[in-house]
Amino acid sequence: MKELKSKIEEMGGVEKDLELKLTHTGENLAKTETMLKEKLAEIETGKETLHRLEITVRTLENQQKDTNEKVAKLEEEKRELETRLEQEMKAKEEVQELNRSENSVIEELKKKIAASELIITQVNEKVSQASVENDRLKLTNEQIQKHNEALATEIQTINQDAAKQIQALEAKYETLSEQMNAGDEEKNNKLNELHNLLSEKEKLIEDLDKDPEKNKKKKKKV
Repeated sequence: MKELKSKIEEMGGVEKDLELKLTHTGENLAKTETMLKEKLAEIETGKETLHRLEITVRTLENQQKDTNEKVAKLEEEKRELETRLEQEMKAKEEVQELNRSENSVIEELKKKIAASELIITQVNEKVSQASVENDRLKLTNEQIQKHNEALATEIQTINQDAAKQIQALEAKYETLSEQMNAGDEEKNNKLNELHNLLSEKEKLIEDLDKDPEKNKKKKKKV
């Protein structure tokens, strides 16, 4: 009886030890799951930031395209005015050579030339302003592009680190699962053994209770 009782107590200790191991395993799995969720949230935030920057870059590219079109149009107007000015200058020279006495005609040509020069000056100012605006947009676009590239590199690094951590956590999870499964099998074997011992004990006690005098030797053995 003492040996059986000692063995039963030993089995009880093993069972408690297994339950404690299972509890620690569950806590570790819960911590792992929380850490994975936090990393995934960081990755999603980085993706949203990158998406917003891409939208900003596309907007600036459209603005730059519009500005380039305006500059091209103004430059075309400038070339047309310069052509007209050249023609008028030639006409002026021809008039001066053919009819120097017709001052009124020359004065009229001078007025036209002055008006043309004024228009060219205004166009040049507009072209200069458009060029300055275009340079400013190019500079802003370059800054955003550099920032975007830096952010993309940072997000890629975060993704790589997260992938490595997730892979390590998955490996740890598999190891813990294997250990837990092995622990369950060991626990079941111990419980079966304990169940068999208890059954044997109950059978012996039942036999002893039937005829105590006849089974004194068995009782002593138990």
